[in-house]
Amino acid sequence: MDEVLPVYGKEEKAMTVRVYFDNGRRDIPVGSQVKATIFAGAVAGNWLPASAVVSLGSDRVVFIRVAGHFRARKVVTGMASNNRIQVLSGLEPADSVAVNAQYLVDSEDLIKVNK
Repeated sequence: MDEVLPVYGKEEKAMTVRVYFDNGRRDIPVGSQVKATIFAGAVAGNWLPASAVVSLGSDRVVFIRVAGHFRARKVVTGMASNNRIQVLSGLEPADSVAVNAQYLVDSEDLIKVNK
């Protein structure tokens, strides 16, 4: 594949992209509608399972272990891919994070977030 050329149509719900790639065996007919994923290079950073991060409107929260119990902490997230979420800030390397944040949210009436 050499390049991706987007084609925008007025009032369309999907974007048309013209892609050139080797289709010598004609497995995909010209003009076919396909669903595709474009993979970029690996992105370094701190990644958590998606289930460890819960969205509270504009805030993202994880539960960290503090003295034998869990406490909510606000984090700033980045990209999401393959059921994992990049955490840009809000955690320290030594923090222990609950894998299933939604379970802890369901078990609490009110979440107090430590910033």
